Amino acid sequence: MRVLALHTSASFYPFQVLGLVLCSTLLISSCEPEPVVDNHLIGKWNIIRAARENKVTKTLEDGFFEFTSDTTFLTNIFNSEEVYGYSLTETGFDQFGPEEQSYQVEFGGDDTLWIKATILKYDFQFLATRDTVTTGSDEL
Repeated sequence: MRVLALHTSASFYPFQVLGLVLCSTLLISSCEPEPVVDNHLIGKWNIIRAARENKVTKTLEDGFFEFTSDTTFLTNIFNSEEVYGYSLTETGFDQFGPEEQSYQVEFGGDDTLWIKATILKYDFQFLATRDTVTTGSDEL
């Protein structure tokens, strides 16, 4: 009886190894990085605090990012309102146009956005909140 048990467990060993390999593969594939930013970015984000080289700056007090689709956004951080193209990356988004730029994005819930970028060799950080005011005609 004991020999039979050893033989059965030995023949079961390849299935245990196969199961372990499959589980490991599933775990590793589930850890592949996904883009941080997705359609949650769509909308207007008002900059409430900005820092240049870790020092708060007031020059971007009225700044904003407005993502109007999954490929374009409007911003005024470069002195005037401009529309730029963008594409999502694993950590944020890349801006296309005259001022090409990479941004790292972190969300603080549905209504807070933290954006970091190096612009003209300066490190910038933007803290922005989602603009919840609508401009529809049925307001007030």
